[in-house]
Amino acid sequence: MNRYFYFLKAESFYRPLERQRKKDNNLARIAAGCEEHGLDYFHFMSTLKKTDIFLETAMLARLAIYEPKTFKSLVDIAKEMTKEPLEPANFNESRL
Repeated sequence: MNRYFYFLKAESFYRPLERQRKKDNNLARIAAGCEEHGLDYFHFMSTLKKTDIFLETAMLARLAIYEPKTFKSLVDIAKEMTKEPLEPANFNESRL
């Protein structure tokens, strides 16, 4: 019985460390993919957020590794949006 409790104690201790390791790996993979295409990570993520492209970091990391053409298209979108300033949407006040 003591082995079982020791196992649970060890699992509960290492669980947050494992989550942090996965987050760090995802960040490193996305950053490497961005640098490969000439863009930094923070600029890439902020531009995706501004353009309403909501992908989780785990999905972006998978795209950077297994789908480099798709990831490159996302980087190209981010680069294109940085060239053109984002304008707020024009709402017709009469329709509101």
